[in-house]
Amino acid sequence: MKIALLWVGKTRNASLQGLIQDYWKRISHFCELTLREVPSIKSADQARLVTLEGEKLLSKVEASEFLVLLDPSGQGLTTENFATFVAYHREHPAKTVVFALGGHAGFSAAVRRRADFAISLSPLTFTHEMARYLLVEQIYRAFTIIHHLPYHK
Repeated sequence: MKIALLWVGKTRNASLQGLIQDYWKRISHFCELTLREVPSIKSADQARLVTLEGEKLLSKVEASEFLVLLDPSGQGLTTENFATFVAYHREHPAKTVVFALGGHAGFSAAVRRRADFAISLSPLTFTHEMARYLLVEQIYRAFTIIHHLPYHK
């Protein structure tokens, strides 16, 4: 299985970066994991910002890939449902699954049209850097469920 993480900007918080790297290493035992970052854009015009970031995000997604947006309006999944989602794509590995996190202003209409699925990490609001950490942790947790491994760290 191939998974790509796509997000806007760098993870600047060193503590979160360390946690992301720890889970990244754990996930690499289960699948091929890649990172696709696009630079954040500075603009006072929110509509232009969203459009430009959307273009950059879409340029990093192949037509054959399965694009999953992490979006507050996406479907809320339990951890077990998320593991089932990952397992399905693991058993049907025809496409790389790309999990995308937009910038602070959200996704453009073009990105939303291209998306194959959208999930919400939580009804709570998190920083984008925290959402990155939560995503990699949940991917790792999904693999531990799939492989019937204890999760204690």
